[in-house]
Amino acid sequence: MGAYPGYARMPSHSPHRFDDDGEEVEQNLGEFSAVFERGCGHIDASTCLEDLLSACRRDGIDVRFDQRALAFELSPDRSKCSGVVMEGGDVMHAGVAVVNAAGPWFKALNDTAFLELTTSAKPIRIQVAHKWIPDEYCGLPFVADGWGPSGIYFMPRAKNNQLVIGSIDAQRFESEVVDPDTFNSALDPDFKQEYLYRLFHRLPQLPTSGEVVGFSSLYTVNQVAGG
Repeated sequence: MGAYPGYARMPSHSPHRFDDDGEEVEQNLGEFSAVFERGCGHIDASTCLEDLLSACRRDGIDVRFDQRALAFELSPDRSKCSGVVMEGGDVMHAGVAVVNAAGPWFKALNDTAFLELTTSAKPIRIQVAHKWIPDEYCGLPFVADGWGPSGIYFMPRAKNNQLVIGSIDAQRFESEVVDPDTFNSALDPDFKQEYLYRLFHRLPQLPTSGEVVGFSSLYTVNQVAGG
């Protein structure tokens, strides 16, 4: 498997672990290694959703807010899903197919159709912190650093001089399965303190003044195949 055409722009998508004959190649990366991808970045979720909403309305799609999808509407023999039962009893009928994009509520909605998947999909609580940074730090790249005591990712938001801080420690801070209707949306004190320490270890010249704020939200985490 040689490198695919986009390798020069996104090298981590093709790390050259196999040659053209399918034989594994010894990389000799040594004790420390890194990948730098020029031109890559982070999609702003709010702007992305606004664009998606505009596109849906442009094409005449019925978009509803503050209304829960309670269950899938099934055929009498339960062999086909024909729509979604909404809170209040309305049924949104599907033309061709029903796509479950319910995020953390994904499994609960599937359970109404008695679906059994070959992999798990769990609602995981994820914490994200924000800290004010001076202008000279607003040009930092998106960094994910798993080296030594760092174990952190961060990215600047130049418009409001904020650094977004998160965890890459999946075992400790990305394994809490919660009820998506009743989870704690605040930051845990130990997360805040530990990730301040990790941030200052990675950026020792960063000013220590300024409060760290943030929130917790949910991801749907799928089991790694074979894991």
